[in-house]
Amino acid sequence: MTLTGNCIKDSHIVDSATVVVDDPDLSFHDQLERGLLELCRILHLTTPIWMKKNTVQLSAIAAVIFDRDQFIDSDDLRIDRFEVRLER
Repeated sequence: MTLTGNCIKDSHIVDSATVVVDDPDLSFHDQLERGLLELCRILHLTTPIWMKKNTVQLSAIAAVIFDRDQFIDSDDLRIDRFEVRLER
């Protein structure tokens, strides 16, 4: 699975990264979690809080949008949102 993360500020991509998680021994959930954690590490973000709306987004549009309020350190966050796109 390939995940691309985009950091968005004022409707512009200010930082981006792509990770590939290709481990057939891992479930889809575990690959997704590993990829998300790696994107956050590369982009210097804390791990966002996964909510039910994110699961709905992922199944509907193969993407997840994390708003500022989904980060514990939202006061120090330098972006407006974090978008993650899934490619298989």
